Amino acid sequence: MNRTIRYILIFLIAVIAFIGYFLLSFTLPVYHYMSLDGGFDDIEVPWKGRTLTSVEINFENYKRQTNNPDLKLYRTSKRIWHAPNLWIDNLTNRRWTLPFAEPVSSSEQHLAKAKRAEPKEVEPVIYRGIKYIAPHFRNMDKQVQRGGYVEAWDIKNNNMLWELQVYETKYNPKLEQDAQDIFITSLEISHGKLVVTNERNDIYAINLDTRKIEQIK
Repeated sequence: MNRTIRYILIFLIAVIAFIGYFLLSFTLPVYHYMSLDGGFDDIEVPWKGRTLTSVEINFENYKRQTNNPDLKLYRTSKRIWHAPNLWIDNLTNRRWTLPFAEPVSSSEQHLAKAKRAEPKEVEPVIYRGIKYIAPHFRNMDKQVQRGGYVEAWDIKNNNMLWELQVYETKYNPKLEQDAQDIFITSLEISHGKLVVTNERNDIYAINLDTRKIEQIK
């Protein structure tokens, strides 16, 4: 009898503890969605009647407006396991079949939405019989950095002597590449060095004998 009472007490304590945890961890979720081009973001608020269907309707409208029918919708929210009231939803809701992407900051979204103009051609400089140029599009392969290179050409025979990557552009794969490209804006010779300035006003000095690069700003 005493053992039975002890088991009942343990069971009741466990039930009370679970109810307490359930109440303390009760969560009213908000789920976030986006497109990888950074131009669309929306939220689902189930407890306010704003469902995934509403998000999908808005997303279809966005695809038509941007004339991009192949664009995919991604969720940026993860399952909330610490809230027991969401356990069934975590296992059964169709939102979890959508692909997941890490959320993008507002500044990154602004960058992705920006429509950049074509970069202006950089005026070449000539020094000691060598012409230095900064081609913007050395390789149209999307995986290759655009901008940030200089080339040295022999004026007499029009042969390229060397090429050099002045700086590295780090791309966010979740955003459009052309919104992240950083192009060279000017070349000049100063104290026997080739001085390179880019769109971010970073300034680099190249020793033309050793091709050593020094960032001076």
